[in-house]
Amino acid sequence: LMVAEIGRKPSDRVLHDRESYSLAAGFALGCICLGQGSDAPGLADLQLDTWLLRYILGGPEMPLPGVATREAQRQESTCQLWEPEGINTCVTAPAGCIALALVF
Repeated sequence: LMVAEIGRKPSDRVLHDRESYSLAAGFALGCICLGQGSDAPGLADLQLDTWLLRYILGGPEMPLPGVATREAQRQESTCQLWEPEGINTCVTAPAGCIALALVF
């Protein structure tokens, strides 16, 4: 779920503090998987390194596995901020870097 929170789309609830919200999720993910790398038990199927590199480098969004996908579909588009398709690296890159550094 922390992976999904790093790349969360803007909503009315987290409009003003998106960068800090994403960065906090990156720290949380890094601390949860601290030093486990790709050998983290139960996380091998999530491909954390692929996700975090996508958040750092940008590109088209990938579908999230499991519960995170259902959460993303429930979000409403009542936001006051318009974003183009794809990942906003201005928001997600710092969180991806921190999480990647702590995990590996």
